[in-house]
Amino acid sequence: MKTIVRADVLNDRQKTELFSLLAACAPDPARPPAFPVEEASPFFFLYSEDGPQPAAVLALLSEDAGSLDPDEPVECFAFTRPAQRQKGFFSALLQECLPLVGERDLLFPFSHEDEAGRLALEAAGAEIACTEYRMERALDAALPRLLRAPRLFLGWEETAKAGVLTLSCRAFLRSDPRREAAVCRIDVPDARGGGANLPGARGCFYGFQVAPALRGQKIGEETLLLTLKALRGRGLASLFLHVSKDNTAALGLYQKTGFRITETLSYYLY
Repeated sequence: MKTIVRADVLNDRQKTELFSLLAACAPDPARPPAFPVEEASPFFFLYSEDGPQPAAVLALLSEDAGSLDPDEPVECFAFTRPAQRQKGFFSALLQECLPLVGERDLLFPFSHEDEAGRLALEAAGAEIACTEYRMERALDAALPRLLRAPRLFLGWEETAKAGVLTLSCRAFLRSDPRREAAVCRIDVPDARGGGANLPGARGCFYGFQVAPALRGQKIGEETLLLTLKALRGRGLASLFLHVSKDNTAALGLYQKTGFRITETLSYYLY
């Protein structure tokens, strides 16, 4: 017998259950699988007669569970406790969420370390769509030095929502202060809803773009180094990001500025 419970917002008990399940699924309990706890909605928990803890969980990544973007695949995260796999729990959760998804495709990110997850997706008929790297950088490590005088200065905006502080960074040319050279964003868990300093926090770096007319001039490298320096000054401990393995230019830039590959992720389309 199994029971599926839907939650659009997780309560404290459900968060504890989710973190426990993720730790059980990790090859290294100290590094649980990535899961967008604050951003995802809705969540589906499956409980079995084997115990009070959920046997499996599935979540959709969307800002509004009732109005998922009809033109884009819906990102989906799903995990089953190792001892309770091959019992049809993943299929049951998948069928539970499909009416909400409708005709949209589902996109599942899976670590190459998760062999069981890959087999479950392939058994369900999913096909690999792309592969990307997860990269991380500690901000207390030395930063490469700029080889020229800074050509840029940074402007910052902050927005706080659902326990996440988004830092929007814009780089401008010193020679033309109104000309935007590059943009990026950093999401940081922040229960306080914003603040000048974020000691010990771990941020997600994304949305990095350089103005087309300025590409090939090392503007991206300078923007990234200035951003890393500014974030270290605010007390952040580290940054992580995701980059396609086929994006050799971005991959080279991140490696040059101190990021290292920590995980390989494949995205399966269902």
